[in-house]
Amino acid sequence: MKNFFTAFLFFCIWAIFGMWYYSCVIKGLCNDISFFNETKTTEQTAEELKSQEEAKLKHYNDSLERVRQDSLKQLAIETDRIKNKFTNANFLGTLQPSGDTIFYYPNPLTAYKNKANIYVPQPNLGFITKAVNYMNTNPNTEMVVYGAYSPTTEKTTDSLGIARANFLKNRILRYGLYEHRISTKAIERPLQFDTRGRNYEAIVVEFKQLSSAKIEAIEESVTIKTLYSSFAQQNFKPDATLKSYALELKSYLQKHPNKRVSIVGHTDFVGEEEDNLWIGEQRAKLVMKYLISIGIDANKMTASSKGESDPKFPNTTDANRAKNRRIEIKVN
Repeated sequence: MKNFFTAFLFFCIWAIFGMWYYSCVIKGLCNDISFFNETKTTEQTAEELKSQEEAKLKHYNDSLERVRQDSLKQLAIETDRIKNKFTNANFLGTLQPSGDTIFYYPNPLTAYKNKANIYVPQPNLGFITKAVNYMNTNPNTEMVVYGAYSPTTEKTTDSLGIARANFLKNRILRYGLYEHRISTKAIERPLQFDTRGRNYEAIVVEFKQLSSAKIEAIEESVTIKTLYSSFAQQNFKPDATLKSYALELKSYLQKHPNKRVSIVGHTDFVGEEEDNLWIGEQRAKLVMKYLISIGIDANKMTASSKGESDPKFPNTTDANRAKNRRIEIKVN
């Protein structure tokens, strides 16, 4: 028994020696202290990275929340600002962002309960003309038309507010304001209607400075334009679309003096080909003559015709033929 115990003890010592010899002599791990700390260091690095990522994520989420809260505050301020304008909207006025009235007419516009139609009194047509002239002489401004809607007294949503604003917008466009310089917005506020379903505080008009992005969009829209006017009339008379576009084109060319304007007339296929070629050229020259009359340099423009050779639509209906009778203007 004693011999067995001695042999077992000797075996254990030999096993420990063998493990030491393999690890330290053969592998050389005993002299590399990092071997013993490697696992621990790796675990610590992973924990640190995880902590850093969590901190970054928290900072990002906190930043998003601050931006969201700031946006909500700005929206609330803007809403209150516009609502305050509506509170005093007992006349048809045009306002600056500061709240100052540029000019006004004592007759308010009339809105009708649950309807988009807006009644514009005859004296206020002068107001629209004055507002359009103001816009045309201040090219870096836009007109914003706010239409109010009232869920408490009307069966409606914000679409009615937009519809009311768009009704007035379309009326204003007839007087020569460029379509890209006017926008519409809806705003919710209590509206009280009289026994005939009328309200006089549903519309406010405001001038605002154009953003740089919107200025770029307007300039891009100027470089390619298609006009559909009543060129068949014996006495050519520019319509509101041509007048408003011409002012924008003039402003654009003042900013970009090296640009050139190409004016091309098109016709439908009714009549002889040679006659249509001549008609298209005459229409292009009429437009060019008008552009010259508002101060655009004739040397920067050319007028030509493609006649019936380049239709945009099949000449199969009156509506399509009317669309083919057009003037295309390109700036390059």
